[in-house]
Amino acid sequence: MGLRDKLRRLERATVEDMVTFELLDGSIVQFREDELFPEAFVFEFERGRRHSSGEDAGPPHPVIEALRQAEDGELVRLISEHGTMVGILVAEDAIISGERERPGPPVVERSPGVFE
Repeated sequence: MGLRDKLRRLERATVEDMVTFELLDGSIVQFREDELFPEAFVFEFERGRRHSSGEDAGPPHPVIEALRQAEDGELVRLISEHGTMVGILVAEDAIISGERERPGPPVVERSPGVFE
């Protein structure tokens, strides 16, 4: 196997590990699959923790920012290919950003550590 074949094989492996989707403005973005999970998941989990404790949550992970600008059809495709957690991360980001409310009745702390 020559160097050219090795490079083609590496290129194919790289492309296979990429998550690609189209944004509303028509541009195409690509992220490594490991940026979507677990990197973005852990990052967003920590943002949610800071938000729930009253701290500044900070900006979302770049993958989440891009997913919020993805076309609806692309988001549906990504959820079907990579699981419902993709949709949950995008929806949770909207809650943290104050763009929508958490579904259901509000959670109230009745005493330290006891929530209803």
